[in-house]
Amino acid sequence: MNLIIFGPPAAGKGTQSDLIVKDFELKKISTGDLLRLEISKKNDLGNKIKSIIDKGKLVSDNLINDLVKKAISDKKNENKFIFDGYPRNVKQAEILDQFLDNLKQKLKILEDKYSKKKQLQEQFSQDINELGEETESLVEEIEKWQM
Repeated sequence: MNLIIFGPPAAGKGTQSDLIVKDFELKKISTGDLLRLEISKKNDLGNKIKSIIDKGKLVSDNLINDLVKKAISDKKNENKFIFDGYPRNVKQAEILDQFLDNLKQKLKILEDKYSKKKQLQEQFSQDINELGEETESLVEEIEKWQM
């Protein structure tokens, strides 16, 4: 099983990833960890990454994708990954999908509670507005969820 955890910054994705890794014996793929590992090797690639980061620039999608591909290609960890901080955009998601498809691996997506709650709140608000019904009790319920 390969997992992706999505959520806003500081939502606890890394914390949850660490717990899931421990409970299910998965390997965590964090782009930050992959970049730090390459930098620590002090090879050409690591020096290139360090130079980019030291200038305050973002490491390219191509370079990030190459690091992820290398990490998931290890047969001993087949279908045992949790992705933390990747993919960050549609292009990366499409590339990851291709990588996993080529490796004949599957993917499950986990969404953080905050995002799911926000999605439900927006749907409830839209439904109520369309119906034109009294909303006080529903609003009270939604506010309880925010606590």
